[in-house]
Amino acid sequence: MCDVITTVDMHSGGSPMRIITSGIPEIVGETYKERFEYVTTKLDYVREFLCYEPRGYRYMTCILPVLPDDGADLGVIFIAATLYLPMCGEALTCFARYAVDNNLVEMTTPETKIDIQCPCGIVTCHVDCTNGKAGKVRLESVPCYLHSSDIKLVLDNDVSVTVDLLYGGAYYVIVSCYELQKKLSMENFRVLEALSYDVTVKMRKYVKEKYQGDNRPFICGTIIRSHVRDSNSSEHFVNVGEMLVNRGYCGSATMSRATLDYFQGHLNIGESRVYNSIVTNEGTTATVLRTANYGNKKAVVIGIQGIGFYTGKHEFTFEHSDNLKNGFLV
Repeated sequence: MCDVITTVDMHSGGSPMRIITSGIPEIVGETYKERFEYVTTKLDYVREFLCYEPRGYRYMTCILPVLPDDGADLGVIFIAATLYLPMCGEALTCFARYAVDNNLVEMTTPETKIDIQCPCGIVTCHVDCTNGKAGKVRLESVPCYLHSSDIKLVLDNDVSVTVDLLYGGAYYVIVSCYELQKKLSMENFRVLEALSYDVTVKMRKYVKEKYQGDNRPFICGTIIRSHVRDSNSSEHFVNVGEMLVNRGYCGSATMSRATLDYFQGHLNIGESRVYNSIVTNEGTTATVLRTANYGNKKAVVIGIQGIGFYTGKHEFTFEHSDNLKNGFLV
């Protein structure tokens, strides 16, 4: 383990992001996939070191730059406290701005295009560049699709819910707050946290019983949504992994929601909707850009936009005599 790791910290929509800038050993692997596997197996201490208390906390996401291999300009790995994320839109809005500001790519005006390789595939970022400074970022998703709909689950409180499973760079369960019989508000934060995690657990059990091997989707989390028909905006509450409540709009969750709205006939190609976090009241506009394919499934490409703001720089140290040197999570 290295004694010092340095980072640049940012946030997007209130979601904290930590870009690792130095202190990581050489990442071994000929391909992006091999490098990802090396990080998750040989360098997993980084996740605990930076995301766990006392240096981080449960809702922190770290961004580890790695070499790409698929014609992309840059590569990243998203490290959350309890899992490695397939996709993180808020992290990309931060990293894309950072990449331009720190000359990881050549700046072009009025916009710099960056193809970033992620676990889910290549995500194209368009960074607004004026007066020599990077700003807002537009993302174009990998193909997103409706995996399955009208799935019946019974929760621990004996409430039966009907949910949909979407892929927006990561697999999310989407459930209406009306199905859960709870108002989507901060007053119900702890209740929504528990209910959404219960949905995730029940859905993971469902897919384990129904699908085998590579056909089994990994359930990244659950989105509790407000009711949407013709409204220009909607709210949601996103619980990722093992009780990691997203602070902001959550890019991959927003892409999943816009995909569901498209396949349910509430959004057409070229149409947009704003999706807001109930935690920070921050939102992003999602636009259905075009149709696509994901294997043999019909899919769409979703565009979202956001901006990352700098919050500080850190030099995190490791003392071998510290009994809590690896961190702890509560």
